[in-house]
Amino acid sequence: MLAIADSAGLGAFAAAGALAATYADLALTAVVLIAILTATGGGVIRDLMADRVPLVLRSEVNATAAALGGLALWLAEPVSLGGAALLAVAVTALVRVAGLAFDLQLPHPGTDPEKQGRLL
Repeated sequence: MLAIADSAGLGAFAAAGALAATYADLALTAVVLIAILTATGGGVIRDLMADRVPLVLRSEVNATAAALGGLALWLAEPVSLGGAALLAVAVTALVRVAGLAFDLQLPHPGTDPEKQGRLL
């Protein structure tokens, strides 16, 4: 349950960052980058205060999920701003939950991809 709640929070912060960038009329790359920064920034502060290695520095797909959520918001924004925000939350949360459920991981620097297992 904690992972699902954390995924929803990640999605909400990604959507908030992407919305702020959209309101500022920024380009797609800025929308995606700000979605990543807002979604992962709070988690980094939380993990540092809890004396843990930040989640984004481990092999989970948080930043990738936030980027896809920001992209989804940017794509759906011309149709409906509220719908785009909900879509961004859903996409981000679903990608992160899928990453946890299927043990999807990004490659670690300096490791052999064939020895590491599954890649995203």
